[in-house]
Amino acid sequence: AAPKLPEQLLRAIVVRAGVHIYDSQDDGLYVNRSFIGLHTARAGRRTLSLPAPSTLYDVYRDETIAQDASQVDLELPARYTALYFRGAREAWQALKKR
Repeated sequence: AAPKLPEQLLRAIVVRAGVHIYDSQDDGLYVNRSFIGLHTARAGRRTLSLPAPSTLYDVYRDETIAQDASQVDLELPARYTALYFRGAREAWQALKKR
């Protein structure tokens, strides 16, 4: 075993294990029940694959980027951090008021 396994090897292992892959790029990706956080290494097109049709709201840009979508295409700059709420804008606004 190597001290740091290559991303391609780790991706192949998790795909074979049946884990859902949200982003096929080698970006920093953080996912939980309510959020998807993404930090890009390089500029370019990204396709987020969601496990079920969802609404995604961009918290930083204050806009809905997808409604009832299983796949979302994004064009993002290099070294960019995005935070997407897994729900509608109204639900995000209600959470912020708590």
